[in-house]
Amino acid sequence: MSGLTDDLRHAFRVYRAAAFGSVIAVIALAAAMACVTASFSLLSDLFLNAHGGFTPSGQVVTLGVTNGTRFEPANLNLVERIDAAGESVRSAMGTSEKHLTWNRDGVVAGIKAELVTRRYYSELRPTLRLGRGLESSDHYANAAPVAVISYRFWQNQFGGSADVLGTALRISGFPSSVMLGPDRRPESPAEYTGEYRVVGVLTPALRGTFSNDTDVWLSYEQSAPHFVGPAQGFENSRVLHVLAVLAPGATAAAARSYLSSRFAEQDKLLGLDPGTHVGLLTGVVRDIGSQRTIRRQVAMLVAGCVLLVVVAASNVSLFLFSLAPSRQREFGIRIALGAPHRRLARQLATEAAALVVIAATLGLLLSIPLARFLQRLALLRGGEWHSVSALDWQVLVMVCGAALVLTALVSTAPIIGVRRLGIDVASRTVSARPVRSQRIAGAAQICIATVLA
Repeated sequence: MSGLTDDLRHAFRVYRAAAFGSVIAVIALAAAMACVTASFSLLSDLFLNAHGGFTPSGQVVTLGVTNGTRFEPANLNLVERIDAAGESVRSAMGTSEKHLTWNRDGVVAGIKAELVTRRYYSELRPTLRLGRGLESSDHYANAAPVAVISYRFWQNQFGGSADVLGTALRISGFPSSVMLGPDRRPESPAEYTGEYRVVGVLTPALRGTFSNDTDVWLSYEQSAPHFVGPAQGFENSRVLHVLAVLAPGATAAAARSYLSSRFAEQDKLLGLDPGTHVGLLTGVVRDIGSQRTIRRQVAMLVAGCVLLVVVAASNVSLFLFSLAPSRQREFGIRIALGAPHRRLARQLATEAAALVVIAATLGLLLSIPLARFLQRLALLRGGEWHSVSALDWQVLVMVCGAALVLTALVSTAPIIGVRRLGIDVASRTVSARPVRSQRIAGAAQICIATVLA
């Protein structure tokens, strides 16, 4: 440990002697690390972060009816058929968002509801703060209407009171489907009003399946005849965004292959048009087609940032190599005192690591506003972001791995240069000094990396 401390102390003396080039090197590496860290943050949120509100979140995938380019919602018949298939997919459930109103003591306010199918609570197992979720018996058409409310709705409307369980919510809304009269002409749908008894309150982790502003969860099978319509045949309405839980041991690729081949025939009952099939995307995604495009864009962004940081590291490595002439006296004295090549290589690696750590720390701080900026770019604006953060543990692990690779790249040229130029020659020319052109060339390399960043 004392040897490492001495190496770090000596490294800072070296950089202080070449202050201008060292500052530029740190800026170049920090800019490159900020880019790669911000792209890692986006990558982690899209590919690695599971939905925080569901218990088997790592096994949850999103399904949709697709023709290969566009994904659309499904109907209840297809959801139930996939749920009963039992291969690769353990269960399937759907949810449909509706804007309704509720009347409390004569005051009418808008609320956002999710109508969820039978397996939503039993399979996704969202964590509850109070009470219970929707049970299988709550999904029958003649069942007593019940509701589960969000934590935010509970706090804002009921002050966090435990007495909320059993409270009746007077909820109203219009059917989505156009109703046809006896003469087959469209008629204005009639508003439906029902009282839903609160049976549960969710934890703050689940603020909505696809969004963060859901207020209440209702049974689709029980409420869809009133809010989706028509009362006879609502099972054919293609309004359900479908989630599925993979079977134990099944992979997303296997499930995708099975579903696309099993549910690919024209079937009006299942809402499958000619040329369509069931597609799959990992995670919880509202717009599958858009999110798939965003993921490709982010993957390309990460690849570009990785190349950028490699270029910056290579140029910083050449900058350190350009300092070699001014250190011939130092190396000559160390060799004369018996220092082996390995000891000198360790010193150079420590110097590179110190530079990378400083740059990575600055890059981490810069990546926070940079990630927000990237999310607002036109090519990424449609992404469904949940919790993009450079401080996420998965992002930090990737950044640490990148820092280790950077350290190896930055220290490569100085170490190889010392070995190939020969320490014996350095020990005989202890008075050598770098000429001005060498210093300018080293600084120019760093400027090139900065311009690329």
